[in-house]
Amino acid sequence: MRERFAELKDREAEILADLPETDSESLLRIRELLVTDRQAATLSLPAASRASIRTPGSVARGT
Repeated sequence: MRERFAELKDREAEILADLPETDSESLLRIRELLVTDRQAATLSLPAASRASIRTPGSVARGT
């Protein structure tokens, strides 16, 4: 599971890197969508697997 999650995170970085120059508002909307997708992927994992994965939101919240 952890490997699959890492693949998703790598793909997120690829998507952001491949985007053409865009205004900040559009970029923020795209980033929000990717974060939402990552959160959905995390929630689909069994609880034991989720506990070992740190997402940017969990780091900011200290969880």
